Amino acid sequence: MKSRKRKWIAVFCSMIVLLISIITGLTVYFSRNQDEITIENSQYPREGDTLFDATGKGNVAPEDCYLIQDRETGIAPHVFPGDSYVGIKRSEKLVIMTNEIDGESYTRARREYEYLDAVFYDLGTGKETRKIDMLDIMKEACPGFQESDAPSIVLGEDGHKYIGLELANIPEKADDEVINKMLFYDIETGDTFTKDSEEEWREFLRAGYEKKDKEYGMAMEEVDWEWDKLLKKEEEEYITPGVHVVVLEARGCVEVRIDCSLLPEKNDILYNRFPNLKEYNELEGKVACIYIGGYPTADEIKAMFCENADSGGELETLQTD
Repeated sequence: MKSRKRKWIAVFCSMIVLLISIITGLTVYFSRNQDEITIENSQYPREGDTLFDATGKGNVAPEDCYLIQDRETGIAPHVFPGDSYVGIKRSEKLVIMTNEIDGESYTRARREYEYLDAVFYDLGTGKETRKIDMLDIMKEACPGFQESDAPSIVLGEDGHKYIGLELANIPEKADDEVINKMLFYDIETGDTFTKDSEEEWREFLRAGYEKKDKEYGMAMEEVDWEWDKLLKKEEEEYITPGVHVVVLEARGCVEVRIDCSLLPEKNDILYNRFPNLKEYNELEGKVACIYIGGYPTADEIKAMFCENADSGGELETLQTD
């Protein structure tokens, strides 16, 4: 009788140990698979906002143009200089999943889109000329994938213009492996293709650049612009004017992104080239994205942004070596 009792006690203890093991295993399993979920709604532009305030063209190089945006809500524009501005309109819900597993933190986000459109605007008139449903294109060409970075505007080696979308696999859990690829959409033909490795798509992004463009770009990167000396204005809460080379049209084109309040009051060089730009030089909270084509030199660019520069090149506040 005692032997049978001891046997039942041993069985009972074994069941307790097994039950504890199962509970522990389930606890570990669910702690690994139960992500913390945060929901965020995102829309750009927001209700009542616009992608830009004004556009215009210059009269020297074919690429000359400008775009006026809100400093707070505007994003770096996608522009084919002298031709069109491509605005990305989107509305989505972000399902953000976070978890900590074995001391490692994981975060992935799933995008649940309402719409994702590429909208083209004529830089001369500011009017919409075309709209492309990038959501449908992405779903058809790359099912199971979503955007992972801002779109790119690309000139291919074939001379065609492309929209490039950097994609990642749609996650189910915070610790899902990230798989990336790049989707390219030919604006002219409607064809699509993908590049699976970053090396491949970076090579394609550079393929349309001619040797002259690359050399020009490298030279411009070495320029000391000295904007504080050039503008001769008190440093306030302004975007620091920046200059970088735009080679989408395979011609040297420089973008100057500058707060409108920092535009010169008088500068014949700038305002003769961009006649309607002067009306924006006193706007607060606005940014001018100015595209200057024709491989301009550093001194030619600097001369456009100092006070009292005339078309004869006399610069009152600018000293260059």
